[in-house]
Amino acid sequence: MGSTGSVKKDVQARVLAIAKEELKAQAKAAVANEAALRGTQVPGTTVAVLPFRCNCADTALLLLERGMAEVVVTDLSRSAQLKVLERDRMQAIVDEINLGRAGQVDPASATRAGKLIAAGRILNGQILAPGGQQLNLAGAMVNTTSGTVENTPGANGSLNAIFDAEKAFVLDVFRNLGAS
Repeated sequence: MGSTGSVKKDVQARVLAIAKEELKAQAKAAVANEAALRGTQVPGTTVAVLPFRCNCADTALLLLERGMAEVVVTDLSRSAQLKVLERDRMQAIVDEINLGRAGQVDPASATRAGKLIAAGRILNGQILAPGGQQLNLAGAMVNTTSGTVENTPGANGSLNAIFDAEKAFVLDVFRNLGAS
């Protein structure tokens, strides 16, 4: 990879760019072959987590949108009963079919995206922090086969204990999915 830091950084940047292009190509191929996926059944234990949407009075908290999704993915991945899809793969599909524009995914869009990435369920989340120290995590678990919202996990907490609220949220997801 070279002997200098700048060469290593350049090579790493190129490898990352190639990986992103591969994901984009896979997403385009999935969208192009969507008709072939119509009858495909995906296990309900395969879950994709979208970036959370932040309805926060403090714009500095907007950084939590992707961060919260990453922490939720990490915690859900601890269950041997669930298969959690990679965020990069999900993001490539979201970008390809422009689900991110509205900021929120409706069940029909989630059904389409779920089939394209082979997810049985898509977890869509929201962070509500209207001001002060209180926050609420709200989610919607969309079944990609039926297009229905199956459950709405949630948790309340404070910004000072955001990880406690996140853990309570994930436990609610586990309970709703019957996983541990």
